[in-house]
Amino acid sequence: MMFAARSSVAQTTPDDAVPGTIRGTVTDTSGSVVVAAFVTLQPTGSAAQRTTITDQAGSFHFSAVEPGTYALTITAGGFTDRKTTFSVVSGENPPLPPAVLQVAPAVSKVDVGLSQHELAVEQVHAEEKQRFLGVFPNFFVSYQPNARL
Repeated sequence: MMFAARSSVAQTTPDDAVPGTIRGTVTDTSGSVVVAAFVTLQPTGSAAQRTTITDQAGSFHFSAVEPGTYALTITAGGFTDRKTTFSVVSGENPPLPPAVLQVAPAVSKVDVGLSQHELAVEQVHAEEKQRFLGVFPNFFVSYQPNARL
């Protein structure tokens, strides 16, 4: 998603560029505000980042933002991340449209298995069942998959 903030003021040169303020609100799909979401602002093509946290009203702001193109990433527990790109124009301070976060799908990974010790015990029990009177090998057991009786 790309946002652009433009002004009807006279064109400025890079020497007289006026920093702007970025502000916005973070909500979920029901319209409720998202409190304590991390909002990261990063200039395009730069590793520098600024981070803030949404307040009780779900609002955030960055002041003294130089004109240019920025990536805005919003992260909150239980929600999918939201990434947008927008431009800041010299002296502009328009609020961004509300950022709506989608609820993250619930994903659970469960590994079911035996420990090596438990597996060894089960293998010994299985072999004991293949013995006659628990001592003599049972010769009637065939390990050939295509054997006929």
